[in-house]
Amino acid sequence: MKTELINISDNFELALNKAVKFLSEGFVIAVPTDTVYGLVCDFEDYDAINKIFELKKRSSEKPLIAFCNSIQTIQSICENIPEVFYKIADKFFPGPLTIVLKKRSNIPDYITCGFNTIGVRIPDNQFLLKLLNVVKSPLASTSANISGEQSPISANQIFDTFNNSIPLILDGGLSKLKIESTVIDISDGNLKILRESSIKKDELLEFWK
Repeated sequence: MKTELINISDNFELALNKAVKFLSEGFVIAVPTDTVYGLVCDFEDYDAINKIFELKKRSSEKPLIAFCNSIQTIQSICENIPEVFYKIADKFFPGPLTIVLKKRSNIPDYITCGFNTIGVRIPDNQFLLKLLNVVKSPLASTSANISGEQSPISANQIFDTFNNSIPLILDGGLSKLKIESTVIDISDGNLKILRESSIKKDELLEFWK
């Protein structure tokens, strides 16, 4: 498989059209985000999701997250959402925060590795938000690296790892934050920090005071 590397700033519409095409055909592609570069695929494509796990050599017990473009999209895949979620989202979305919530029963277990929860994030990246708007559904995602290795902050790093393994890498320049998102689980209404990153524990605890 030949890998195309497209610079978004020079070819925004071409990059967008290629991304939509490959996603609709069941492929995994690499995209820039506000944190680190990510691999994405159609949210409910069983084969594409399995391909991400295969590419990354990722444990089947580590679920992917869902990139969403709006609170409404999050509500369409999650249920029993605690009120505190909306306050947190109002402050930090779009941005470098992944929030774990209860998934709706119609969301297939293969997306969440059998868990009854799912991590959701609205990324602060113009291209990625546009892509989400066009495909009109969430995208399953994870960082674009082999599991256990450093997460990439440039398209060239992904090319070195996944050249000839995925059809498309979209170059959005160096990642803005260069660090993974903070991850919290509030599925039961309480705060559980799974990974502290650019958004700190003290900032989040404010919502429980």
